[in-house]
Amino acid sequence: MTKYLQQLPINRICFWINVFIPGDIPGITRVVPDGPYRGKTMVPHPAAKEINFIDSLVPPKYGGKAVTNLREAIVPVRTAGYLTDQRSFSPNPKASSRMHSLATILLNGIYPQLTQKHWSDTTVEVNVDTGRQTCRTTAKEWTDGTCDSWYEFACTDAFAGTIPGFVKIKKKDIYRNLNVEENLLKLFIETTAGDPCTVLGQLIGKIDYSGEILIDLDKMRIRFNGTIGDVPAYEMYAQVDNGPTKLVFKEPMTSGANFTNLIGGAKKAKDSYWQSLV
Repeated sequence: MTKYLQQLPINRICFWINVFIPGDIPGITRVVPDGPYRGKTMVPHPAAKEINFIDSLVPPKYGGKAVTNLREAIVPVRTAGYLTDQRSFSPNPKASSRMHSLATILLNGIYPQLTQKHWSDTTVEVNVDTGRQTCRTTAKEWTDGTCDSWYEFACTDAFAGTIPGFVKIKKKDIYRNLNVEENLLKLFIETTAGDPCTVLGQLIGKIDYSGEILIDLDKMRIRFNGTIGDVPAYEMYAQVDNGPTKLVFKEPMTSGANFTNLIGGAKKAKDSYWQSLV
């Protein structure tokens, strides 16, 4: 492998996956009417319609104490909206996103070396009627100390983080097991992020994706084969050394889907097929 790497005409392969809320989703996005984010687009909380439907079946004065307590806990959802990422597809690895996964493989040593970074940009919740900001926070990464750090690609714990209480962002075996088989690099990624502003979002409204990433060093090509969600939008790009950015795949929101499709996790199969790196 050392001799093979020394003969390669490249030193580095970088690739990234971004998951973002498009700035314009017909039938879903609304314009913030006032306040500090006036003019930007937002997505109303996906549970708002369901809560109103529950009220139509069980009026607030009925339902008993348990139903009353539940209703009071989720009342803020009625008027909650979340800023979109105010964009469409972009090859910029730092473009505003709900989830970022960035990996770099160095090929100038005796063996391929993997480093990685995963993060989420700030979530902003506003009142859909007034535009007043009601929450502004960023999902955090969690680790339980069993691995040296969450950059450790060989860590194969069931979860990269054991979550006490409600999860803000959790990661399972992120970019783990960098295998080399006949000049083919194989990685597996599985990661999940929830809305850090609401308990409901942390429990059921999660964005996630998983899959295998293959890199053929002989033919200089890359492939993603895994599972993504119907919402929001997904994109993956790659770059060799300081060369041009190459599209691996981009997947818009599934036609007819809305953010209630986040419940139940990612189920949509996605195969980018082989894409050239050069």
